[in-house]
Amino acid sequence: VANHPLGGADGIILIDYFSRFFDKVLFPVNDILMEVENMSDIFLPVNKHGSQSRVGAKLMEEALASDAQMLFFPAGLVSRKKKGGKIEDLEWKKHFITKAVKHNRDIVPIFITGRNSNFFYNLANLRSFFGIKANLEMLYLSDELFKQKGKKITIKVGKPLKSSIFDKSRTPEEWAKFVKDKVYNFL
Repeated sequence: VANHPLGGADGIILIDYFSRFFDKVLFPVNDILMEVENMSDIFLPVNKHGSQSRVGAKLMEEALASDAQMLFFPAGLVSRKKKGGKIEDLEWKKHFITKAVKHNRDIVPIFITGRNSNFFYNLANLRSFFGIKANLEMLYLSDELFKQKGKKITIKVGKPLKSSIFDKSRTPEEWAKFVKDKVYNFL
């Protein structure tokens, strides 16, 4: 699991990196990215705008039950600029915790450096200020990808967390925050 500071760039970096070590890498992505045919053997469909289809849910369960390495961005959205200027993910969803426990899968915390342009963050803040629900800034993620050209992006990979640590002493939401905090402690 990793933070999601850049959008497409961080996904491409993780796929490239982990494909060097593992035969099968799978990555849940939104319906828009499912249209990238060259990546269809790596991408798993996730419906971001409604309930997950039975086919999508079945594919996800089969992937989690397999020996494939799974890459997750638990926030589900690209990082945003917080008050004070810090770039950070939104709340991490509990899904990756509940699935890790159910399928006895270790979780590897990963931190990715990087940031998008001020335009991207300002648009996100403006959209939020006006109460616009549509994720307008997502339309600019392809531009943001090309703005990363020539920039250094570092990934820091932590030690695996055994699924057995995610016990009943905390809720899945609290465990998700625990893992997110571990990722951001790589700073």
